[in-house]
Amino acid sequence: KLEASYSRIKTLDPERPVSVVFILPGLSGAYRGAVDSLWIDWYPVSRRSREFAALRGGRYADRMKSFGRRADGYDLPLTIVPQGFGENEEGEHQFWRRLPTPAETRYMFWASFLARPEEIVYWTLYRTREDWLQGSLLPEVRAFRERFPDAVEYFPDPGFRIEGGRTDSVLLGNGRGVRWLVVLGREGRERDLSVEAPTGFAFAGALGDAVRKTSFRLEPYEVRLLEISEIP
Repeated sequence: KLEASYSRIKTLDPERPVSVVFILPGLSGAYRGAVDSLWIDWYPVSRRSREFAALRGGRYADRMKSFGRRADGYDLPLTIVPQGFGENEEGEHQFWRRLPTPAETRYMFWASFLARPEEIVYWTLYRTREDWLQGSLLPEVRAFRERFPDAVEYFPDPGFRIEGGRTDSVLLGNGRGVRWLVVLGREGRERDLSVEAPTGFAFAGALGDAVRKTSFRLEPYEVRLLEISEIP
C-alpha cells in the first residue's frame, strides 16, 4: 500500500522527497521502495527513569551508530529525530515519557552526529514545555549554529588517541575550514582524559597556539568539542 501511495505522490510531485518515520528501524527494510530518505525516532527517556539511565554504558551512542549503518546499507540519507517531548505545559507526562534533562539533551543532540545524519529534527511543540525549549534545547542549537553556521561535513578519524576513559567521537567540519572533534563520554563517573592528535593535526590552545596533546576532566556523559587545525 505504501509503495502504491509513494508512486502516486511521486507522479504528482516528483521533486519533494517522501519519507516514513520508524520507531522500530529493524522493520524498515520492507519499506525501502516507498521512501526517499530514512527517518528514525528513538525516545528512550522514560517517565520514572533516573538521569542518564538511557545513556548508560554507551547504549544510546551505539544505537545512533547502528542507525547510521542501516541508512548506509539502504543507500539512503538519514534523519535522526531525538527525544524532545514527554511533558506538556501542565506538567502531564506524555506516552510514559519525561523530557530529557539539560545534560541528557546536550548528549542526545551531539550523539546524533555519530549516525552521520543529513538532518536532526525535533518534534512536537505541543508535547514540550516552554521552559525546556528555552532552557535545554535552544542553548544547544545556538551553540551548534555558532560553530556550524552553514553546513556540517563528516570526516574519517585520522587517528586521534583518547586515553583515560571510554568515549565515542566524531570529526566534523563546518564548511569553512574549521574542524571539531566531538568527544562523548560513555561512563557514569568522572574521567581524566588525554587526547593526542595524529601527525598533521593539532588542537587550538588556550593562548591561540597549537598543541598536539590536550587533557581535561570529563563529567559523566559529558560532551566536549575540541577545535582541530591542520599543521605542516
